[in-house]
Amino acid sequence: MVIATIYVDTSAFLKVLFSDEAGHAAMVSFLDQAKRQGHRLVSSRLLKVEALRVVRRQVNEGRATQALVDQTLVSLRAFDLISPTPMLLDQAAFLEPTIKTLDAIHAATALALRPDLTQAATYDSPLQDLLAAQGIATVAP
Repeated sequence: MVIATIYVDTSAFLKVLFSDEAGHAAMVSFLDQAKRQGHRLVSSRLLKVEALRVVRRQVNEGRATQALVDQTLVSLRAFDLISPTPMLLDQAAFLEPTIKTLDAIHAATALALRPDLTQAATYDSPLQDLLAAQGIATVAP
């Protein structure tokens, strides 16, 4: 069995947390299958910051409970989180200027995983385009 490295950005991870999101069931299934097959799930440490800020905002606005914060923390354990280094941030600064800053950091992190990276899960179209142009297969289950 080949061990794949799969990069997951925040747009894809949030699909797992919010069952009312389009794509929720497909993303949950995709990640469950990847874990069953022993694939390595990776993201930038930004994933934790972005996801917890979204979830905590939902709690603050009364649209979610503390249980979702707890679920988020448990779900994050499935990922190897890579801290943005000065070199990664420099690489992100010079990527395609049409993508947003945090997406550029996600892209630089994903690209740094080559040649082990087999695919990237993202629902962000500009990020999909940038990664595809770099030869990385993207999925948005």
